[in-house]
Order: sequence, then C-alpha cells, then structure tokens
Amino acid sequence: VIALGGSFKKEQFDILPKEICKTFRKARNREPGWKLYSTPSPMPLFWVLALERRSHSWSEMEELFKSLGGQGLIIKSAKAVYPPHLVESFANSYTNWESRTYQTDFKQASQWKRGKNEYSDVEFSREQTAAKYYQMAITRKWNKQREGRNVTESLYIVPAVHVTEEWSAWSICSNGFSILCKTDEGWYGQGIYFTTSVEYSMQYFEGKSKPVIII
Repeated sequence: VIALGGSFKKEQFDILPKEICKTFRKARNREPGWKLYSTPSPMPLFWVLALERRSHSWSEMEELFKSLGGQGLIIKSAKAVYPPHLVESFANSYTNWESRTYQTDFKQASQWKRGKNEYSDVEFSREQTAAKYYQMAITRKWNKQREGRNVTESLYIVPAVHVTEEWSAWSICSNGFSILCKTDEGWYGQGIYFTTSVEYSMQYFEGKSKPVIII
C-alpha cells in the first residue's frame, strides 16, 4: 500500500486535513526515515518514508484504510510519498477550483442533475448520487468545517483508492495521474478511475504481478 500525499507551503496547510499534514510536515523538514527516491530516468524526484508497523503513522494509515472498507486485507508494506511538484500543482489547482465554484451557481443549479434529457430515472439517479456523495463527504471531520466556513460552502476532500502495478505506482508518484488518462477506456469513458471502496477495488488486482493500492 502506498499512501500518496504531500506537504504545502505554510500558508496553504489548511487545504489538506490536519491528520495528513502532520506526516508531510515531517517530509518537508527531512526528518529521519525520509529518503529521496532515485530513478534512472529523468523523472521529477520525490521523497519516500517506509512506515514501520506499530508506529503512529502506520496506525493512522491503517485506520484510514479500514474506513474505506479494507478490514479484510493484510497490508504487507506501506509507504508515505512526498512529491513537492505535485503538491504545489494541487494547491494551485484547488485554489482555482474553489474560486470558480464560489463564483458560479453550480451547487444550486439543477440542470446538471438532469443531463441532456428530462427522463425521471436520470434525474433520480443523479439526485441519489449527489446525496450519497454528500453523506460520505461529511463523515470526514475535516470536511465539516474549514477556515471557519460551513461544509456546504467548501470543496470536499475525500479519500479514495486506485489499484495499479508497482512500477506504475512509482511513475504516478513522480508524474501524477495525468499520464494515465488515455490508457483506460473505462466503463464510463476514457479517464482515470478511483473508488472509495477497497473491497470494490479488489477486482482490479487480477492479472497484476505486484498490485499496489494508492490512497
């Protein structure tokens, strides 16, 4: 299991949940255990920490993993990854997404729930999806309140998993998910797929020699 995340500039730390920031502050400060991941190819560098069993970081990772339905799996190893360039990119993108969301009536609009037609089954399906997503989001305490604003006024951050081969996981840690966007036609169209259910993700272990779960 590889826990993917990072650390922001001091003034941007509030973007990520405090539970995650604690680990990546340590990466930014180069505390013992963090090592620079070297690769023969000219990929962007990143830092890696092998989590030790019975450590506080392992317990936090395991708790998060189980909250996503991973109770029945035995974790052989876990690593925390700090890719500074990807973290900075996310921070900038998140700020833009948040600003654009505030400036539009997207959250209040009903058109997106109906799609291109007025069939009641489509509207009902999307209403149900939106309701379930909201219920899932507010179970995470970091979504309930951030920067003094009510949760309904913020963009949610929810944990999800992505299953891939080990070699691909390291490439993702260096280059992000964007390089994979054209490799999978997918059930709902070409793109990158995530799930909030570890149990559901198990079907993607098939055919992989060294399967890895990225959180």
